[in-house]
Amino acid sequence: MMREHKYRARLKIKLGELPIGSWVYFCLQDAHFNDIIDWETCCDWTGLFDKNGTEIYEGDIVHLEGHKHNHKIIYTVGSFVGKQTKGKFQGYLDGLFFYRTEVIGNIYSNPELLK
Repeated sequence: MMREHKYRARLKIKLGELPIGSWVYFCLQDAHFNDIIDWETCCDWTGLFDKNGTEIYEGDIVHLEGHKHNHKIIYTVGSFVGKQTKGKFQGYLDGLFFYRTEVIGNIYSNPELLK
C-alpha cells in the first residue's frame, strides 16, 4: 500500500486570516498553492507518526527516548532517516524508532534545537 503524499510549507503571502510564515498543508494536486508558498520550506510527509500521533515531516526535529541528542529528519539515498544533530549517528525510519520518538520542532521554526 502506498502512503499518501502530503507536504507542508510556509506561506509567503497573507492568506485570509493566516499571516505570512504560517504553515499550510497540501497535496501536489492543490495547484493553487504554487504562487503563495515558500518552496524552500516545503517538506514531504514521511508517512509516519510520532508516539503522540503527530505526523512526521522532512525537516522535523525529533527527540528519541534514551538518546542525548535530537535527530533531524532528512531524505537521502531514497529513504527518510533520522540524523543526530550532533555526532554521526543516522538511522532509517521504522516503527521501532517512532514508537519512542516525539516531534519537538522543525529546522525552520526551531533552529536552536539543532545545537
